[in-house]
Amino acid sequence: LSSEDKRGSSMKLYGPSYSPFTARVRALLAWKGIAYEQELPPGGGPKSEEYLRINPIGKVPALVDGGLVLP
Repeated sequence: LSSEDKRGSSMKLYGPSYSPFTARVRALLAWKGIAYEQELPPGGGPKSEEYLRINPIGKVPALVDGGLVLP
């Protein structure tokens, strides 16, 4: 899924589609009408160094909006 919201910016949701936790966030974003892009955690998984820079907790999902990260 990919689109931009009314502000012209796009949120990124990091997490696999099959994750029930990611599905909850997707459902909430859809219900609120918030546009987002979904991606798998970079670097091969939630414990990779690349993903740990995004979400130091090392869990999915993580929602990124500009400089704000919600783990």
